[in-house]
Amino acid sequence: MQGNAAPSDRLAHIVTDVLRVPRDGIADDLDMEATSTWDSLSHMELIAAIEDEFGVALTADEIVSMRSLGAIKGVLRAKSIAL
Repeated sequence: MQGNAAPSDRLAHIVTDVLRVPRDGIADDLDMEATSTWDSLSHMELIAAIEDEFGVALTADEIVSMRSLGAIKGVLRAKSIAL
């Protein structure tokens, strides 16, 4: 998607694209509860885009736990993706 862009920029691009939030609205406390465009369908779109972009396979438990940007970053860091 972003070629040689930093992983954090690649993740931010995915979030802005899938959830349709402005780049300046991207923060670790961005979560499903407070983001009207982050529903179950967009969550699965987000997960698919993350798996594709970073070449990872996420478990069901990881997917369920990824309810905020901070949680998403934590799961990706656990998979050795430097954010």
